[in-house]
Amino acid sequence: MKITKIILIFLFLCFFCIVLCAADVIYLKNGKHMEGEIISEDEKTVWLEMFGGKIGIKKSNIKQIDKKKSEYTQTQVISIEGSEVSAGEVYVRINPMIELDFKSKEEIYELRRKYVLEYPELFDGQYQPSQDVFGQIESERPWWGILGLSYYGDGEQSIEGPSEESRFIANPFLLVGITEASAHRINNKKLEPEPVYPKPSNLIWDKQNRRASVRYDTKSFFSLREKFNYQDDFEMELIAYNARDLGYNYLYVVLEESKNIDYSGNDNQAVIIRQFIHLGGSCGYPGGGNNMSPYQPELIFKVKALPAYLLLKLWKSQPPDVSQEADMSFEIEMR
Repeated sequence: MKITKIILIFLFLCFFCIVLCAADVIYLKNGKHMEGEIISEDEKTVWLEMFGGKIGIKKSNIKQIDKKKSEYTQTQVISIEGSEVSAGEVYVRINPMIELDFKSKEEIYELRRKYVLEYPELFDGQYQPSQDVFGQIESERPWWGILGLSYYGDGEQSIEGPSEESRFIANPFLLVGITEASAHRINNKKLEPEPVYPKPSNLIWDKQNRRASVRYDTKSFFSLREKFNYQDDFEMELIAYNARDLGYNYLYVVLEESKNIDYSGNDNQAVIIRQFIHLGGSCGYPGGGNNMSPYQPELIFKVKALPAYLLLKLWKSQPPDVSQEADMSFEIEMR
């Protein structure tokens, strides 16, 4: 009887180990494969959990998926859309824009907490939205919409489309994003409304080495600007209130290591990040709407050519000198 029990326990443990060792295997068209657990998928992307992080893989790059049939060990370097994600790095999903119009401040705070807690390993301590950044949000008010920003301009239709600030509110680990620094009104009614903005992808964090990077599809953004006949000479803006919210209050553009960037805002000193959300009148909607403020000339730059690259140093407290090691380095690649 005891022998039978021992055999049963042994068989159970063997089965348990097999289940633990099993993994979903995704074979890519470039000949590589990835292992982990497929946790979700949509029309364009399969989400794989591995190395303690989540990785989004475009279905157009996938040759075959074998679920729970691995005979391999985990690979240590994974190629995704031309980038390499090493063990210890976390591939952070870019969340889509959402509608924030007429939500209460507490609803927005809850959304923000939810997005931060998607990757608790990237944040130390218990997260609460910064009052310096989000404390002036007004409940039950509209927000600039992405179609308002890129097509309708200011006025009553400025709130059309998903809320443009949700590009950053829904993606808290995009510490510093980019956007065009002005809104547009399109008078050619033959052109259908379409969101025109630089789209981020491949946000990768390496907390241990205190660095992160993001890639932007800037070429498509430039093409859409031409389609809608936007002016050629335009400014881009660094959106850094996510960094401020997570405790990084100072920023420095390392111009000598950046590429194809026209920028003169540093003056060889760290820039204090002042950006916050408040109820303002720039949208032209009756009674105003929630939007980012203030305009900081030190966070304005121009792209001279593609590909372009920005290297940023971030500090929690003002550094005595910009040569001081950063609390976090953030890279922005524009293709």
